[in-house]
Amino acid sequence: MKKVLSVLFVFVMISAVFGVTASAKSTAIRNINDSMVFARESDPFDIRRATLYNNGRKCGNVYVIGITGTNPTFDRQVLNNIYSCVLSGIGMNSPLLKEVIKAANEKIPAGADVIIIGHSLGGMIGQQFAGNREMKEKYNILNIVGMGSPYISQIGMEGELHRMADSGDVIPYLSLAFAGNFFGGNFTYENGGFFGNPDGAHNVSYKEAEVWQKYDCLGIENGGNVLYLW
Repeated sequence: MKKVLSVLFVFVMISAVFGVTASAKSTAIRNINDSMVFARESDPFDIRRATLYNNGRKCGNVYVIGITGTNPTFDRQVLNNIYSCVLSGIGMNSPLLKEVIKAANEKIPAGADVIIIGHSLGGMIGQQFAGNREMKEKYNILNIVGMGSPYISQIGMEGELHRMADSGDVIPYLSLAFAGNFFGGNFTYENGGFFGNPDGAHNVSYKEAEVWQKYDCLGIENGGNVLYLW
């Protein structure tokens, strides 16, 4: 009887461990609210493996690059500082972009499918990454999702760009490519309830406003795409 109980105990413990592991691997990014959380938690950036599904159908395995927004400091030790933001806004390479490219070269195998999700500066860096000749040659860049991100003119940008903009968020218009900010990259404009509150519109709306839940993780309205992070 003791042997039976011991075996049962071991079985339960193993099941519990595998259950926790499976749960950890099934973190889902379903909509823009989830995408915003992932981008913000990627400080300053993170690279994760994931499986992309569309309406329940497996599309394939991908690598997801999450990039957070600007840290309001001029400290050069902080990659996502104001200095990087200014450089990116005028279409120049920044320390953050260089580190993201370096990490991609180290962690993502050649030929892999890549999706980039970024908030504010993160979306700008994502656009620059998708326009980088080395990255375009090495990877198949599928999508770039930017929440509160200005448009960056990148000749030959690879992948489908979707930019989300709250009606009270002024940041999506602040880049050298001013005209492109209105017309570039499938620009989606919604009222998240933060008009007159620019900080809330930029930092809270994409994370919490229900209006963004109708856009899937790739910024497509009622698109049905879901990313399951490993």
